[in-house]
Amino acid sequence: KTGEFQLCKHANLEMQNAWRVGKRHYISCNLKVKDLIDNMQTYFYDPYLIFNLNNKDQLYGLIVDYTHTKSTQNPYYTRRMALIDNISGGGVKSGNEILGTYVSSFKLQVFRNPGRTGGIFPPKVVLTYSPLTLATYEADGTVQTEFSIEYLQSHSSFHEALGISLAVVGCAGILYCILKVNSWRKRAGCLTIDFMSLLKFAVFFLGVSSNVFFICTTLSTFYILVAWRNQQVLFIFLPSRYGLLEPFIAYLTCAFVLKIIEVIHMIMSQTMVDIFFVDWERPKIQSAPQPKKKNQTGSGDGAGVEMDTPGSGVNIWRTYFVANEWNEIQTYRKTSVLFQIVVVLFFLEGIGLKEWARSDPDSVLKPENSAVLSPYNMVLRYAIASTVYIFVGIAQYLFEVLVYSRFVGSFQPVCRSV
Repeated sequence: KTGEFQLCKHANLEMQNAWRVGKRHYISCNLKVKDLIDNMQTYFYDPYLIFNLNNKDQLYGLIVDYTHTKSTQNPYYTRRMALIDNISGGGVKSGNEILGTYVSSFKLQVFRNPGRTGGIFPPKVVLTYSPLTLATYEADGTVQTEFSIEYLQSHSSFHEALGISLAVVGCAGILYCILKVNSWRKRAGCLTIDFMSLLKFAVFFLGVSSNVFFICTTLSTFYILVAWRNQQVLFIFLPSRYGLLEPFIAYLTCAFVLKIIEVIHMIMSQTMVDIFFVDWERPKIQSAPQPKKKNQTGSGDGAGVEMDTPGSGVNIWRTYFVANEWNEIQTYRKTSVLFQIVVVLFFLEGIGLKEWARSDPDSVLKPENSAVLSPYNMVLRYAIASTVYIFVGIAQYLFEVLVYSRFVGSFQPVCRSV
């Protein structure tokens, strides 16, 4: 627990913090070859796991997965290891004399036991050795080494639940697409199901599929966030590249591409449609006095007669103003993008909700400057950002519909007409 297995001699607090259960740890550093050859001694270690059984401490020998750079395809397992070997040497490799070997990668992999609540399988040590050459020694060169602790688990049940949710929500999306295409056919006057109807259905389905991917991934990551932060007994590990991370990235990529196709279709629909504005207001009629005419009796005092003359027509600028308002309505949003971004940044950076996206099991919004922090987890970052963004958007929408449009927006048509 004192950093005996780490060649990188960092602060003692960071080394002790690495052994907390559930905390992902990774450090790397560069070491001088001369220090490894001249100043370090070769020690052999037999790693054991200490556990309590019937109020007695028991020892369980850990498996060491030994992998050498010269035989990476044929690893073998043992129970003894060494961090550096500067005694036996290693022959000649690519014309360079090998003075010894060292651990270039030390991984401690911990797997969760799904059959026992809060239980884990015995950890496995995975070592990768690299050579120390004479040329690097004489040039006073350095080599890189890394130490990491990974917590892994099988996500098969999670994948199954996510697949079921995608199927259920996808079926509801298909029904929505059918209703949407039927509405479009009625407006377009289509009597039969033609090629254009099928094309519209395909485009609508791509847009709905994008929303389905986004909704399911957001809800699934939010579940991981809540479960990871609130667990009292260990039952879930954060996903890594071996589990949920690759399918998660694939779902987000599909949602992004499909949403771009939907936006392109929306822009094409707005630009390829001819809109005609018909002003039904009739021209104003003005009354003007006409010159006096003699009556049929020959009297020169005939009464004057007034005739209606056509006045000025409707001003064309009003049609331009209506067309301009129509264009503004097409791009009108019930939420403000600038306000949305500012508020989301306030919650993430100002309040500190971004700290919940770290791999630490603690829920600290304002960590101390001396605290050792784990790196951010991609799944937790997406869960925090999407959740805050959605809640802020919903709050804006409710304010627009329930408050602004009722008490403020109702005066806009009057102001525009004036």
